[in-house]
Amino acid sequence: MNRYRKDHALLLEARAQWENLASYRQQRDRCKRYCYGDQWGDQIMVDGKWVREEQYIRNHGSEPLKNNLIRRMVKQVLGLYRSRQQPVRITGTDKTSARRLARQLREVQAYNSAEEVNARALEEFLISGLVVQKKSYGWRNGHTGCWTDNVPAANFFVDSRTGDCRGWDIGSIGEIHDMRFDELCEKFAQDADDLQTLSDIYTPTDYRDRVREMVTDFGSMSPVAEHFFCPASPLLCRVYEVWHVERCQGFLCHDQSEGRLIWANPDDHDLLARSANKQWTTATEWHYYYLTPFGDVLAEGVTPYAHHSHPYVMKAYPFIDGEIHSFVADIIDQQRYTNRLITLYDWVMRSSAKGVLLVPEECLAEGSNGHASMASYPSGHAEAA
Repeated sequence: MNRYRKDHALLLEARAQWENLASYRQQRDRCKRYCYGDQWGDQIMVDGKWVREEQYIRNHGSEPLKNNLIRRMVKQVLGLYRSRQQPVRITGTDKTSARRLARQLREVQAYNSAEEVNARALEEFLISGLVVQKKSYGWRNGHTGCWTDNVPAANFFVDSRTGDCRGWDIGSIGEIHDMRFDELCEKFAQDADDLQTLSDIYTPTDYRDRVREMVTDFGSMSPVAEHFFCPASPLLCRVYEVWHVERCQGFLCHDQSEGRLIWANPDDHDLLARSANKQWTTATEWHYYYLTPFGDVLAEGVTPYAHHSHPYVMKAYPFIDGEIHSFVADIIDQQRYTNRLITLYDWVMRSSAKGVLLVPEECLAEGSNGHASMASYPSGHAEAA
């Protein structure tokens, strides 16, 4: 028996947010190509057909040359970042507590391989202009700890209406997880019935057919939609982690014992009882949901974090009017100019005459081409008879 309720509206909202980032992902892929050397891969229209620039140049007898300035600049920035790493230092009046906290933070950095994770995050930021990390707490690699993970850009989605560079106006955020079936059961199955239900949901034989049938009920099954609902490998199970702001009712109370205003839920009777002044109001509250591609809610709840928010840390640049422009994107035009210049120079050098041989026809024997063959070689010369 399937005990999981369905929430198709939340799933389709996550899909819309993921599809709204399609243009960003296309720009990111182009910047990544240029950074890692594929700099003649743009498509151009030739005689009504789309052709890669690289193929077009080769079709005309030239070689597409490049001088990768972008990668060199990115590596210089990463090298500067690595060379300026500093150990964790905590300052405070209580030196014993400061040393203990600093030691704990160094341990967290060590088992997270923080230097490498943050270097990769910086590289992603330089290439795409957007970097996302997720902070979590739990059991991993044989012990419990605080974990930091870089979120892949292809799996990330966020409320497209956000425009605050601090992220304070985000109303929904999340990512796509592709995991093995045993990992899925370990995280979400609570008994044998759940195990059977998950097995029925993620049956690999007709998984894609059921996805297409479900999506068709909500509209057309486009290739973009298939990328959202179907993992690359049929052996993986796709789960959507969605964090969503919801409106809740409560009271704004004056806690006289601490001398500050605090938020209290209606069921927090102890706090309401000791508050002399309280005012009913509404506030926002972060909830999390784990969804299957068919809308089944595998898990849900209120944020467990003390900061009462989602676990994602996001930085987009410059994020003026919600726009993202990366460091690499700003220098692609200069890179293209450099590549065209050296390719053109190479073509001119190969096509130009390095020496012209003029021989009167009456001086050549009938059927003789010895002078022509000798002149085709570098520094070739022919003896005069």
